[in-house]
Amino acid sequence: MEKACAYVSACLLFWEKLFNHIALYCLVWAVWVVADHKI
Repeated sequence: MEKACAYVSACLLFWEKLFNHIALYCLVWAVWVVADHKI
């Protein structure tokens, strides 16, 4: 049972990190697009 809990928490941590990276890339891309259009 403890093994399953560890697996689930590791999985959640992985998805959280992945989501944070995707959100960061989206933010950078949006800023770049806006800056590109203003120039």
